[in-house]
Amino acid sequence: NRELFEAVPALLDTSISPAVAAALEGATATELQRVEFMAGGSCRILHLRLLPFAGGLTGFVSDITDRTAAEEALRVSEERYALALAGANDGIWDWDPANDVMYFSLRWKAMLGLTPDETTINPMEWFGRVHAEDIGPLKKAIAAHCADQSGHFEHEPRVCHRDGKYRWM
Repeated sequence: NRELFEAVPALLDTSISPAVAAALEGATATELQRVEFMAGGSCRILHLRLLPFAGGLTGFVSDITDRTAAEEALRVSEERYALALAGANDGIWDWDPANDVMYFSLRWKAMLGLTPDETTINPMEWFGRVHAEDIGPLKKAIAAHCADQSGHFEHEPRVCHRDGKYRWM
């Protein structure tokens, strides 16, 4: 039964105090996506929703510190992966069958004579470029790879270049 700022004085120096005052004054709901403050020697991050209720406010507070750290670690990891792909001189494609999308490295597109924005994420576009004699064995090799969950997949089908000729890829 204490006031918020009495219970957690560190919150006084955040955007919460003005948001509480504004919500009380205007009787409108307010949301603060990210409020940072120091607690116990470390930075904590909160997400708040303030709702006017019975002449006061009801607040819903979520500590998103761990989630925010995980999202940042994922962003950094994805950035490093993208830089590694960009630095490799290999044509790389990556298929996410669960979501049925494909990623093509810029080098892969260049090897096929395509511009960076010329392909989509649709797997059927890529499979449509594979030579008719090679599509069956390719799909069979992909199925075998997925069945044994091996970490490395290698297959060399002929793929149609922009000039209409097929190249071993």
